[in-house]
Amino acid sequence: MAKLPPEVLEVIEAAPGPFSYHAQLDAICFDLYWEDVIEVARTGDDWKREKDDHYEAVDGWKDSIIGRDTHGRKLYLAGKKVYFYGELLWYVITFHEAK
Repeated sequence: MAKLPPEVLEVIEAAPGPFSYHAQLDAICFDLYWEDVIEVARTGDDWKREKDDHYEAVDGWKDSIIGRDTHGRKLYLAGKKVYFYGELLWYVITFHEAK
């Protein structure tokens, strides 16, 4: 199992990024906040990288992380680095309890 690269964690910690509509619904249903995104990234012990099929990511990749949120729940988080109104942010694709 790989750990999240420090350069990805830096982007996640820098500023809240946009959530996809799917991730927004997950956040509402599971009472998740940006602090939970950061905590999952910090505690993530299972990380993988795949090619971004939508060609939106700055570096061409999307990242998947499994870690613990601020309540200790094991969560799955997927996202990618994007420019949003000229600012480099981490776009949350999906965010839910890990299976």
